[in-house]
Amino acid sequence: MQFIDSHCHLDFTEFDSNRESLISECVAKGVEQFVVPGISLAQSRALLEFKINFAGVKIAAGLHPYFLNQHQESHIEQLFTFATANKNQLVAIGECGLDRSIENLSKQTFLFEQQIALANQLGLPLIVHHRQSHDL
Repeated sequence: MQFIDSHCHLDFTEFDSNRESLISECVAKGVEQFVVPGISLAQSRALLEFKINFAGVKIAAGLHPYFLNQHQESHIEQLFTFATANKNQLVAIGECGLDRSIENLSKQTFLFEQQIALANQLGLPLIVHHRQSHDL
């Protein structure tokens, strides 16, 4: 059987010490592809280089609500430019969404709606994060 890990943050520093062996172990067990979501503009850009080093890694670009304080209003326009220029390198937009545990729901909603529009514009799937937000 073949598998795709549809959501893993393999680029996070927690994996720096064993990333290659972890990926190799997963591949040996049938995981052929890994989708690494974007969480910020800078990290989304860095994923272009990250994916070159690991066969089977696919990437997305997005602005995650956990990092809301880092996201500037200009980042959404820059994300549009980046994603449009690199559409062939991306498999999705995101990780984006709403998280009730994070303040400033209006900013979260704005960024989420903009990323939905970007995914629609580019014809890409959307990786959605939602936490305690089903009723919003």
